[in-house]
Amino acid sequence: MGRLSTSDTPIAPFVAAGGTLTLAYCEGGPGRKTAETEHHHCLVVPAQDAPMRVIATRDGIAQHYTLNRGDIALATQGSHTLWEWLDHAKVILIKLDPAALLRFIEHEMRLMLTGNTLENEVVVTDPDLSAAAFQLHAASRQNGVGGDILLDALARVFLVTLVRRYGTYDTHGPAGFGLDDYVLILEHIEARLDAKITPARLAQLVGMSEATFGRKFKQRTGQSPMAFVKEARLRAALVHLHEGQLSLGEIAIRCGFADQAHFSRVFRTEHGRSPGKYRAALRA
Repeated sequence: MGRLSTSDTPIAPFVAAGGTLTLAYCEGGPGRKTAETEHHHCLVVPAQDAPMRVIATRDGIAQHYTLNRGDIALATQGSHTLWEWLDHAKVILIKLDPAALLRFIEHEMRLMLTGNTLENEVVVTDPDLSAAAFQLHAASRQNGVGGDILLDALARVFLVTLVRRYGTYDTHGPAGFGLDDYVLILEHIEARLDAKITPARLAQLVGMSEATFGRKFKQRTGQSPMAFVKEARLRAALVHLHEGQLSLGEIAIRCGFADQAHFSRVFRTEHGRSPGKYRAALRA
């Protein structure tokens, strides 16, 4: 999401719901505009009563909008988006990791997402979803016992509200590989990220030959089993990097990489920079 001209973040961005959602607060403008290709789904929620005028250019097409309280501006993963803020703006910025969001929907909500109704939208008016974002932001500014638990719970409320309003889904998968099988595989992978995971063992869990399992799993996810495992390890590593409590070597071991060097190579290939530089940027 294009940044505002200045940024005022009274609290550090936080990550919740297993790395699915990241929330930050930004304030600034008018005048500066930044173009970038989105790697996450981004939702911008106005946090002020005064209207905000903005020019949103997505994939070369510019449109003028006036954002009011209750509106949400959107930039989906893969879109090339440029935002020009014409007024001073205070916004809540929510980023959703697409792979983690899919896992949340399938693992925790036990739904199979087939699409969404937001793909071609730039601005929607949704007071309820906006209110859920305000609750998240308000809780993030408060210290107290159980604060992390409260934030995670409110993040899940936001995600469930989003999916229920805009997702299209069913409860069926490829023949012979239903949702229960898929959730079983997810649970096995996530519980054993620090251990060796093999396609043969995953196939055994759902009573299939390795070849049949590999074919049906790719039909369901678009990935081979081991590519899926690598993605799960990287997603878990991102959560640890945001939390900032473990060394890079400890993250590597906990997430199933051979060592820190292996972790760095895989992470750099996926994210374009080393884990150390990624963490340094979070702390800047």
